[in-house]
Amino acid sequence: MPETPGAAGGGLAEVAAAAEAVRRADDHLRAAVEAARASGRTWQEVGDALGITRQAAFQRFGRPIDPRTGTPMSTNVLPGAGAR
Repeated sequence: MPETPGAAGGGLAEVAAAAEAVRRADDHLRAAVEAARASGRTWQEVGDALGITRQAAFQRFGRPIDPRTGTPMSTNVLPGAGAR
């Protein structure tokens, strides 16, 4: 039952519950995008399904591929490059 505006907590339990629902939905969306990419779907197709550009889809969910190794990059190639 939702809290009334004057109730203890001032509706913060509802805010916390909504934030948790958003986190779960984001986790589910990320997993769905990873599954789509693993099955060969392009960033264009993912973007189309989300109603965004392929670039926006990649920026939100993708990771650049290291051209030297062909593996996803998870760290800066040059130490301190992110700070420059």
